[in-house]
Amino acid sequence: ILETFGIMPKFGYHTGDNATSNDTCLESIARRLKENLNIDYDPKKRRIRCIGHIINLSLQAFLLGSSNEALIAALEAASEVTSEDLLIRFSQALTTRRNRRRRRLSRSDVDEDYLGINGIPALCKLHGLAVWARCSSLNSQLWDDEIGLRLGIDNETRWSSWYHVLDKLFKKKSQIVQFMHEHEQILGDNRLTAADWDLLQKAYLFLQPFDGATLCAEGNKASLSQSLFLMDCLLSHYENEKQHYSAPETRDERMLHAIDMGWFIMNKYYTMTEDVPVYSAALLLDPSKRDAYIKQNWPDEWYDNAIGGAQAIWEEEYNIELPTKPPAAPSAAPDFVEHESNKLAQLARNMK
Repeated sequence: ILETFGIMPKFGYHTGDNATSNDTCLESIARRLKENLNIDYDPKKRRIRCIGHIINLSLQAFLLGSSNEALIAALEAASEVTSEDLLIRFSQALTTRRNRRRRRLSRSDVDEDYLGINGIPALCKLHGLAVWARCSSLNSQLWDDEIGLRLGIDNETRWSSWYHVLDKLFKKKSQIVQFMHEHEQILGDNRLTAADWDLLQKAYLFLQPFDGATLCAEGNKASLSQSLFLMDCLLSHYENEKQHYSAPETRDERMLHAIDMGWFIMNKYYTMTEDVPVYSAALLLDPSKRDAYIKQNWPDEWYDNAIGGAQAIWEEEYNIELPTKPPAAPSAAPDFVEHESNKLAQLARNMK
């Protein structure tokens, strides 16, 4: 197709999910470009990864991950498929490993802190409550009459489904607490304790900036310069929350473990951007960022590499004679922060 429509000589960058088949595709194109047109094409430097996809994988790890080894195995198991299939395979691999570990342990030996936050009773109860409210017309009618808002249902391949269930739960917290008090018997094991509410609130607050980042990445005003910026914000969030839950007065081993799992995936893909200079070049060309952003937010030793990578792109690809007509003034990438109370907005302000 690329050859038929004359695209091969103009082939630039490729944006896709994290399936290894995308790497194979670019490697094949690089060979054809060299053989047929004598064009040197570095597939590693041209590989842009979907930021929304990275966020999804990171938070699946937060919810489901039991160890770094499990995460690596899950990524390998999912590496041969693309798009939604990759997310499904990654989730299934994590869940399978977690369940296998559970079966190896006796019930008395299971340590819920290390089975992934999704394996902790509070979220299992929330899932059960959401299912209970829709499993029969009588339950649905009772819930609708007294609560007035369905929780929806979680989906292991979409972390955002958990977030939206939690969002609805806390919008109706007072009504749901009263509902549980009045209907203890029919709810059975799906009733939430004070400790359950505490953990669910922690998870809900932690997930908030990721919801905003996902909406930003999906918008029609999204740009490449936002990819590293969003990952900088989210990695900062991971690190801030780890510090918070490491303090003696707020220590929570379950949250610390889940944060480590999510950070591991986010940092893995963040590190991969070092091989793709166009990421930092996009930041340098964004009038709202420029080199001031890199100097303020990145370690000093990263600065020269970012500048050198952008300079190389200019010299190799764009250092051409410009038309005499003056170019239009550059415009900054749109500010995705619309609400001052938005938790992502707070992180973004700290990065600027």
